[in-house]
Amino acid sequence: MIEQLGGRDLNLADWIERGFGQARKMGVFVSSDKIMERLARAARRDFRENFLTLVVSLLSIETTEQLERALAEPLEDTGFQRLKDDVGAATLDSVLLAARKASFVEELGLPMDILGDVERGWMLRLARQVEGETASEMRRHAPKKRLGLLAVYLMHRRSQLIDGLIDLLLEVVHRLATRSRRKVIQRIAADIGAVNGKERLLVEIAMAALDHPDGRIEDVIFPIAGAAKLRAVIDEHRAKGTLDARIQQTMRGSYASHYRRMLSPLLRALQFRSNNSVWHPILTALDQIVRYAASGRRVVTEDDIPSGIIPGKWRQAVIDEQGRVNVVSFELCVLTQLRDRVRAKEIWIEGADRYRNPDDDLPGGLCRAPRCLLCRSWAVT
Repeated sequence: MIEQLGGRDLNLADWIERGFGQARKMGVFVSSDKIMERLARAARRDFRENFLTLVVSLLSIETTEQLERALAEPLEDTGFQRLKDDVGAATLDSVLLAARKASFVEELGLPMDILGDVERGWMLRLARQVEGETASEMRRHAPKKRLGLLAVYLMHRRSQLIDGLIDLLLEVVHRLATRSRRKVIQRIAADIGAVNGKERLLVEIAMAALDHPDGRIEDVIFPIAGAAKLRAVIDEHRAKGTLDARIQQTMRGSYASHYRRMLSPLLRALQFRSNNSVWHPILTALDQIVRYAASGRRVVTEDDIPSGIIPGKWRQAVIDEQGRVNVVSFELCVLTQLRDRVRAKEIWIEGADRYRNPDDDLPGGLCRAPRCLLCRSWAVT
């Protein structure tokens, strides 16, 4: 019974029913439901205990010590309670904490392969038990049981932590763009009144010029608009620039002064992948960003970055006239593209659930080749 039903997402009634069926096949007579229920309960308990023992046997000494520390200090950043908490709002502190928790679980080296031996629903039941217990209640279990339960829970929790971290990243990048756009539009609206009546002023200057085509500027134009007012109009126009350029400049200021601290921990905690070679330059750019951050480089040459990675509307903000690439602007440019590609599932994240490899969602029997005609048409016979 253990060999056939252990690790499957079955309730006690299912175990009893299938236990009777197995007994009939083996020619064994079970005299009552109570006896079969007792056998089923014992089999479920034995499988669970054996599974937890196997998990603990696969843990290294360092991993065991870290798990015990998480239970002993539950309120630390990587403590038991903090690992159960939601990621929180999209703030810099939330991103940094989520990155620490995701990195902590990843560095434990948990035996993730063992999850293939049991069904997801069965794992979920164990995880729910752990979620319902406090650190002190967990510490009351025998060492093998508490370590096994915590390891299984963290193997289940790993994908949730990664998903939460990605949610924060997408929200932060979106918030940077929307807030910067709002600020720029507010400034433009305020600047409209900086030089009042520019349209009327232009009409009056045009009329005066047509009425007195041979007149001197100081006699024809300056009585309508003095040198100071004309200089103000010129300064206002130069200060505005294009809308995209102003938004990017504002985004860069917010990112460089505050959110940039999140990038290195976040990229160390996440492994981005893509099944489409078109987006591989973004993955290459992410690796380069990590190296630039480690070396402290602020400017690189255009040859140092992947070809074609900079969209036209970002080029002026990222690359100057001498062909030098501003690393901070380059990071922001890559993050905005990364957000779009992750949301479109063109880029996925190792170990995630909601942001997992889209090929994993293909029905069985379909070709897994990218953009496969068979997959696009669902012509399955």
